[in-house]
This record gives sequence, C-alpha cells and structure tokens, in this order.
Amino acid sequence: MGQQQLLILMLGAIIVGIAIAAGLLTFQASSVNSARDALINDINVLASNAQQYYLRPESLAGGGGSFVGYRIPERLRENGNGTYSVGEGSDQSLTLEGVSALYPDIIVKLTLGFADDGWNYEWDWEHEGL
Repeated sequence: MGQQQLLILMLGAIIVGIAIAAGLLTFQASSVNSARDALINDINVLASNAQQYYLRPESLAGGGGSFVGYRIPERLRENGNGTYSVGEGSDQSLTLEGVSALYPDIIVKLTLGFADDGWNYEWDWEHEGL
C-alpha cells in the first residue's frame, strides 16, 4: 500500500473511533436523563398520594390539613426505578426523595407545600457525574 492509502486508512479509523466515543457519551447522557425522568414520574405519584393524605380527614386515616404522619405506602417505597423516602415534613410541607436504582448518585427531591395560593412544588435533583 502506498503512503496515501495508509494515511486515509488511519484517518478513517480515527474518525470511526471518535464517532463511537460520541455515541457512547450520548447514550450515557440519555440513560441518565431517563433514570431522572423515571424518578420524577414516580415522585409525582407519591405527591398525589401525599396530597390525598393531606386533604383526607383524620377520621378517615388522613392528615386533616397536615402532612404530619404521612408514610409512603409499602408498595410504592421501591421499584425498578429507585427507592423513595419521606424527608422533612411539617403541617404545610413535605419533602419526598427518590434515589435511582440504576445510578445511585442520582437523587431527585420534591418539596410539596400547601399555602393560601394553593399547592407549591419545588424540584431539585443531584447527579455527581454532571
């Protein structure tokens, strides 16, 4: 083979290597986003459950206008997406937290609150890799 052919072959190999690396990075980023989105979806379900608890009278095993005493139902504490827990809680606010099963360094938090102007949602998420 001539020098030009070897040079073109090496250049082609470098380009293919760069394309593979870029594809892997894109897949990793997409996978992280999917894991985070799955946690957010599950926490939305938990937030709905917590709101029901807040609005339900104490006589019907609810909070009667308070989040104090709220517990995540056993069947919703863990699934293929992650593990969920209740963080800080008070009469008018509650923090729900999810840790990804696939990426344990992804943590999604929702602080759910009730005030005179209605329901308030404050989202936060952490990922040490980003």
